[in-house]
Amino acid sequence: MKRIFWGLLVGLFLLPVSAARADTGLVPPLHGGLTGNPKAAQEINDLLDRAMILYDLDPTAATRVQAKKILGKLYDQFGIRITDILDEMIRAHVPGLDINFEEAATMSASFLAGEKAVK
Repeated sequence: MKRIFWGLLVGLFLLPVSAARADTGLVPPLHGGLTGNPKAAQEINDLLDRAMILYDLDPTAATRVQAKKILGKLYDQFGIRITDILDEMIRAHVPGLDINFEEAATMSASFLAGEKAVK
């Protein structure tokens, strides 16, 4: 099951950036001829953009790819959904606190994994 989800995650998050998609930020169809859920993809992109802005990371095509790789690694390490990590990053943001995107994502995933373990 984890392999199937990781395959879908790769299709959604670890995408090659093309010039056609650089301006739109849209998630292309999943690998293997499947198509992704546009509503879910847009929700993820919106959450990602909000979190990137909060943590002073300009949401460009290149930085989105970088952020998605960070989130993919955290999913792989902790098993926490990307949307949950992003929601926690947004919820826990403290203005003026000097934390970058990767640090905030790691702390949020760690916190959520700890909560999950307690339940």
